[in-house]
Amino acid sequence: MAKGGPKIKLSADQISPEVDGPAPPGAGPNRGAIRIGVGNLVGNAVTLSRFATMLSPRLDRLIIDKTNLAGRFDIQLKWAPSAAEDLFGVPTEIIDMNGVTVRPDPSGPSIFSAIQEQLGLKLESAKAPVDVLVIDHVEKPSEN
Repeated sequence: MAKGGPKIKLSADQISPEVDGPAPPGAGPNRGAIRIGVGNLVGNAVTLSRFATMLSPRLDRLIIDKTNLAGRFDIQLKWAPSAAEDLFGVPTEIIDMNGVTVRPDPSGPSIFSAIQEQLGLKLESAKAPVDVLVIDHVEKPSEN
């Protein structure tokens, strides 16, 4: 956690199941899900481990939740999108939990600063063991 502690609030919904599928276009995220766009993210009753999992591909790093904060949180995060984010093919604006359109702020903070300033969380670089899949041999399938 960042200096001053977390700035995120527990969700009123603490029982939603984890959701992997997207919400319908134009809707806010499903309960238990995260919707991410260019320069913005909205999570609706999500665990911080789910939040970390969703950030990992965006930051091209493995992110692990070590906050020890239990429960589900409503999260809204806005940052200045990088030029590389346009390559993801994600929407430039998303709908939050209240049906309000959230647009990226090109003059806003980096995603790292936004996480610290807006959520009271901190990303720290560390070395740790990770699971790796190694394919040491491949053959073309034979015809039957």
